[in-house]
Amino acid sequence: MLNCKAFFIEPGESLRKLTCLLLGIKLLYSRFTRAQVAEPENNDRPTRKKLDAINLESAVDQQIREAMERGDFDNLRGAGKPLDLARDPNVPQDWELAFNLLKNAGFAPDWIETLGQVRADREKLYAPLRHFLENPPKQPAERERQRAALVEQFRAQATALNRAIDTYNLKAPSPQVHLRRIRIDFEVETFLNDPKQKS
Repeated sequence: MLNCKAFFIEPGESLRKLTCLLLGIKLLYSRFTRAQVAEPENNDRPTRKKLDAINLESAVDQQIREAMERGDFDNLRGAGKPLDLARDPNVPQDWELAFNLLKNAGFAPDWIETLGQVRADREKLYAPLRHFLENPPKQPAERERQRAALVEQFRAQATALNRAIDTYNLKAPSPQVHLRRIRIDFEVETFLNDPKQKS
């Protein structure tokens, strides 16, 4: 049984990360042992230097130093600028690299585009209700007529928005980023019983 903590990977993380880490260690080990093979003496088999944590670190440092000397790190995008370490907490770790690549190329995943549209539609949905509560008509008959029209309009738009939320939730890669549907009856009841309308 493989002890995941020995490789700095938590047990819940993906197999892909573990595989990449093991391949990286294998590559470093093979490069390091090839460089450390001693000259054979008296036709004996070449001996390899044992790889431990100190040797591995020095091998990594050596490869980084050699790459810097060759200029492999010159002309990298963002050179000399501070790193943007802001992480979106709603993005699962397995998807972060892909999302960053898309973002840097000027694109966003479809579900993120849908999320933006859902948020904008939600704001439009509640705007007429807030406007009515802030500036209700003076005449009681006109107030009742507008309130009934707003409730009917809200129900229709909220039903459409709930369909958009369902579509978004199907596209989203993780339940952590799912949105709740609009509770239409509760929202209508809250609007109708708002204390601002009693005056």
